[in-house]
Amino acid sequence: MMNYLLISLVFSFSLQMFSYSSTLGKIKRVFEGFDFSIAQQAVLARGGDEVPYGPYFYLTAWKNVTKNYFKTNLDPYFINGTYTLSQEFSDTYIIDNKETSYFKRATLYFEATFQGIYHYENSKSFIIKEKK
Repeated sequence: MMNYLLISLVFSFSLQMFSYSSTLGKIKRVFEGFDFSIAQQAVLARGGDEVPYGPYFYLTAWKNVTKNYFKTNLDPYFINGTYTLSQEFSDTYIIDNKETSYFKRATLYFEATFQGIYHYENSKSFIIKEKK
């Protein structure tokens, strides 16, 4: 009888570890998949008749790109958990001595809690460097 109990405990533990590693792998794969090619969708530039400046990250476009990426790629797999995205922007363009909503540096912070007790957090920074 003790053998059955031991076997069921080992099986239960193995199943839980498989579920943990599978969920963590999906989260990491989606986060690491957010690379510069996706971030480039939020990069804009202005010129011509206007005062030339750019390229830059546009605040609204960046938030839409990040939100849509994680909603599309993570939500179908992430049923029993929660995640939060937060952004930080720096190196603001200053035009006519006024700060704008155009930035050269964007940082994405990601935090996830899954299966009730496990926690994952990571961040990525994207910087626009102009060619000289």
